[in-house]
Amino acid sequence: AIEALLQRGKTIEDARLYLPIGCYEPAVDGKEAGCTMNLTLNLAKAMEYALHDGVDVLSGQQIGPHTGDPYAFTSYEQMQDAYYAQLDFLLTRSINYIAAHERQWPNINPSPFIAGTIADCLARGKDIGQGGPHYNSVGCVGAGLANAADSLLALKKAVYEERRYTMADILAALDRDFEGDEAMRQYLINRTPKWGNGHAEADALAKEIADHYCALVHSFTNARGGACQAALFTLDYQWLFGRATAALPDGRKAHDGLAPGVGATPGRDKKGVTGLLDSAAKLDYTQTPNGAVLDVMLHPTAVRGEEGLAALVTLIKTFFARGGYALQFNVVDVDTLRDAQRHPERYATLQVRVTGWSVYFTTLPQFEQDAFIARQVHGL
Repeated sequence: AIEALLQRGKTIEDARLYLPIGCYEPAVDGKEAGCTMNLTLNLAKAMEYALHDGVDVLSGQQIGPHTGDPYAFTSYEQMQDAYYAQLDFLLTRSINYIAAHERQWPNINPSPFIAGTIADCLARGKDIGQGGPHYNSVGCVGAGLANAADSLLALKKAVYEERRYTMADILAALDRDFEGDEAMRQYLINRTPKWGNGHAEADALAKEIADHYCALVHSFTNARGGACQAALFTLDYQWLFGRATAALPDGRKAHDGLAPGVGATPGRDKKGVTGLLDSAAKLDYTQTPNGAVLDVMLHPTAVRGEEGLAALVTLIKTFFARGGYALQFNVVDVDTLRDAQRHPERYATLQVRVTGWSVYFTTLPQFEQDAFIARQVHGL
């Protein structure tokens, strides 16, 4: 976290005094107006647009730029270039929208009292919405990294390398939301590499997407004259964005949730918790100064007793020794969660960690409960 802040212009003295705003987003205490979630970006949506020449499938509108007819793509590189072009468009347009909003901040919500508590506002004679604080950052939160990487790699393997399916086959199945194409869907899910398993090619692709996204975020300056800072976490956007995203080549159906944080798509991490951490540790977290988190599900037997506790501590230390940013756990028995769905009156105090906060499991909507149950529960 400190190195990430240093790369975005903080001094070493200030970087060491960061505190987390909200959940995982670091900001300098007393010196920074850190708008850490001004912008949230669906990394998987760019995949949908790339497969439909910029058309939003669920609305039928031309939202993204024309990046070519995917039926005519003769190489994986063309498909990947289309994805990055759509991603760049979405991010650039979103940054511009946020900048326009920020320019209205001093008029809509002047805050002279708060400004008097933040360093440099009085000296500069500027409110917090005018760039008065010593540091003025805007956070850009990217969600759905695993879905984007898994989808690109599925196309690379199934269409361009193995030639098991044509692009026309894939697009037709996506348009039908895999109705009548379950065999293809299971192939895409189970027979192509997935992020979260320590697979070299999948890890390299996910890192490439993350690096591309972070570099573009950091190329912008916000409307208050400060830095735009990249993040990789999801909060409840994994469901909000999921409901607005069509079917994808990773086997995900339309409206289903996206992958949480920097983790794997639920149920796709088959190599245990060490495989999951191995993939997550490949990302360069010095490029996520606005935060990133890995969610881990462990079975209660994995951490039982002194031996289990020692294993958990070793797991945590290893992740951070390899450059990890943030790690959080749910220690749950899936059978208990299913029983809580059937008999909520018996589990009024059962808590789960959704993201940066914890909630009572029985108060969650059905689809969020199902999403928790669908996640891979690991041993140690």
